[in-house]
Amino acid sequence: MTVQQEAIWTLVLPEATVGPGAVDWPRRWALSRIMDRGGHRQLPVKGAYDVIGWSVTGHVSPTTTWAPAPVCWVADFSGDPPLGAIRIDPVHLAAGPRGLTLVPAEQLDVNPAEAGRLLGAVAESVQPKAVGVRLGAPDRWYMTAAHAPDAPWWTPQQVAARDLLDCLPSGDESIDLKRILNEIQVILHHQPDNARRREQGRPEINSVWPWGWAYRPLLRVGSVVTRVYGDHPYAVGLARLAGIEVLEPFEVEKEMSSAAVVIPAGRHGSDPEWLERTWCRPLLKSLARGRISGVRIVTEAGRVFEIDARDRRKFWRGSRRGSG
Repeated sequence: MTVQQEAIWTLVLPEATVGPGAVDWPRRWALSRIMDRGGHRQLPVKGAYDVIGWSVTGHVSPTTTWAPAPVCWVADFSGDPPLGAIRIDPVHLAAGPRGLTLVPAEQLDVNPAEAGRLLGAVAESVQPKAVGVRLGAPDRWYMTAAHAPDAPWWTPQQVAARDLLDCLPSGDESIDLKRILNEIQVILHHQPDNARRREQGRPEINSVWPWGWAYRPLLRVGSVVTRVYGDHPYAVGLARLAGIEVLEPFEVEKEMSSAAVVIPAGRHGSDPEWLERTWCRPLLKSLARGRISGVRIVTEAGRVFEIDARDRRKFWRGSRRGSG
């Protein structure tokens, strides 16, 4: 359900692409004009999932209302998500002088065949204790428990910057989940794929991290856009729940007349020249012609740069990429 028709386009980009220390692209670029001539603000968000959710729904804390595990389930499996859905993403745990640290899946280069074998071994261990285990993608694993813990969760990326033991779910309802996690660690340690990783000097996939569960059934999703360009599972899941269109983020439309979110996939989000050619320049042309009312660049850290028709002719002395 779309709840706002104002034609504002939003590009969600990695902080490293447009933040302090990024490549200094030419001031004449559309990418520079979007960031330097309009307004800027900081969203009160906790991470990339909140930023993506805000871009689609307009809610500042979307993961509180629409938990990532069931929403991503909709993206990966297209069915109604179970209430007990939990993301159990593959990770590497390492002991150090400051305690246990976590290396998230995107740094482990997990391939599909390897993920299938490892999760298959995990399934044999946990299925007597859980409703099911499913593979959404090499870096997205799921477990459906009888009920999710009534405790806060942390994304793997958030845990990577903290002491892992401080982030584990607590309370009596988390005891069974912790027991299952310990069993999974034992199973993963003895898998041939991890033996090969050790021989090759690569970090093992020696654990999973539970996160993203819902405390209550998902509420109806209202969207402030009419389409999503991208394959991020949280954005795709929200779009499907809202009944809006999902498209590939590679070809811009000739006629831009309604609000949309663009989340470039993989390396494209870190390629300023591709962003300039494929999205930023066409979007500013559409803004100049009155087809859309505004363009936003939002970083995964929640920094927002936005421009409308009144801002197009403004000039600034320097880049505002480092603005907080």
